[in-house]
Amino acid sequence: MFYSYIKMLLKSFILFYLLFFSVNNLLAQTPDNPLVSKVSKTPTSVDNIQDSTDVKSTSDSLKTKRKVDTLNFAISAWNYDEFFLEKKSIILDTVIEKFHLKSTIDSKYSFFQSLGNIGTPVSPYNLIDKKNSFVYFLDAYSLYYYNPNEQVFYNTHRPFTNIHYTSGPKKQQLVDFIHTQNIHRDLNIGLTLNFFNSLGLYGKNISSSNGSKISVWSSYSSGKYKTNISYFFGRNFIDENGGLVDDSVVYTNFGYTMRYTNANSRVQYQNIQFLQEWNLLDAVKPKDSLSYRYPDFKLSLKNVLLYNRADRFFQDIVADEVFYKLFYWR
Repeated sequence: MFYSYIKMLLKSFILFYLLFFSVNNLLAQTPDNPLVSKVSKTPTSVDNIQDSTDVKSTSDSLKTKRKVDTLNFAISAWNYDEFFLEKKSIILDTVIEKFHLKSTIDSKYSFFQSLGNIGTPVSPYNLIDKKNSFVYFLDAYSLYYYNPNEQVFYNTHRPFTNIHYTSGPKKQQLVDFIHTQNIHRDLNIGLTLNFFNSLGLYGKNISSSNGSKISVWSSYSSGKYKTNISYFFGRNFIDENGGLVDDSVVYTNFGYTMRYTNANSRVQYQNIQFLQEWNLLDAVKPKDSLSYRYPDFKLSLKNVLLYNRADRFFQDIVADEVFYKLFYWR
C-alpha cells in the first residue's frame, strides 16, 4: 500500500515536470506574448539566458532577411482639366478592360457614326463625348490624338510596362505599348507608342488606313515645386473614296463603284506641353483619407506653355476642278 502510494506520487511529479517544461518552451518561441517578458526578466539558470538570446538573434535575422513590400500604392497617375486648373487623379487597373471590343471606336463610344474601320473619321452621337479641336478638320479624328491636358503623367516605385496587341479581319491590327519608370524618387519619364492598320470594309484599298501615335513625357515633383513636360505626335494615312456612286446597293461589300479611285490624305497633329507650378502656402488636408486624393494648396502659381500644330495633305492624281464641284462637296 505504501509503495503504491509512493509510485503514484512519483508519476504525478514527473508528469507535472514534463508539462511545466513543455509550456516553458512553448512560451519561449512566442516573444510577442506578454508572459515571455516576465519569464525572460527572471531567468532561473544560465541555460535559460542562453536560450532566450538564441531566440532573439534568430528573430532579428529573420527580420533582416524579410524583403520590404514596395507595391503598396506603387503607381499614381494624373492629368488636368481643360484649363489646367484642376489636377485629376486616375485610378489604374492593370486588368484588361473591354478585351472583347477589338476596335478602339467601339471601346470609346457607345453610339457613333464612322466609315467603318479604325483610323477613318468618326463622330459620336452623344455630344458629351464629342471633343472639339482647335482646327475644324481634326474633330473627326479626335479619337486618335491627345489634347495637351489629356496627357497622363505617372509616378511609380518600380518600372511599369504594358503591351497590348489586337488582330481582326480585314488585316486590322492594333499595338499599344507604354513604359514608365522613376529615375529618381521625384523624377519620372515615360513613353507611349500606338500603331494601327486596317484595309477597311470595301475592296482594294479604298478605305484603308494606317497610322501611329507617339507620346513622350516627364514629370518632376519635389516639395512645393512641380513641373510636367510632354510631346505628342499622331499621324493618319487614309485612302479617300468619296462615297458610293450608287448607294442603293446595300447587300454586298463587293463590286461597289466609288467616286474616287486614286485619292488619299494624310492628317498629322502634334503638341508640346510645359507646365510649372509653385505652391506658396501649406497644403489643405482633405477630409477623407483616400490615398489617391491629391492635396489642395491655399495659394499656387502656374505657368503653362502650349504648342499645337495640325496639317492635312490631300492628293488625287486624275481629278480636276469640275470633278470636285460635282462630287466632293455633295
